[in-house]
Amino acid sequence: MGKVIFRLNPHKKDSEGKLPVFCTSTSSGNRFQYYTGRSVLRRNGIWLNNDLNGTSPGFQEGNAYLDTLEEKVKKAHREAMLKGIVITTEELKTH
Repeated sequence: MGKVIFRLNPHKKDSEGKLPVFCTSTSSGNRFQYYTGRSVLRRNGIWLNNDLNGTSPGFQEGNAYLDTLEEKVKKAHREAMLKGIVITTEELKTH
């Protein structure tokens, strides 16, 4: 399994100016990307080493959420490998 990467998508800014956080990972040569359900204001923090870095309220909780999500994605990849199946984006979302 490859890395799990979180990134901001500057092209999908919402009406409040928040940028959505997307999760990207790879499995068996397939690349998966989906919306994490979280958005952040870019001006209140920066993206650094796959984490939010800032002083605004919510950044620590946001990072804890991303850490938990990363572990869930890695677990889903491991389980799929052990079962010999190819995982899909929908399975990652519901895992």
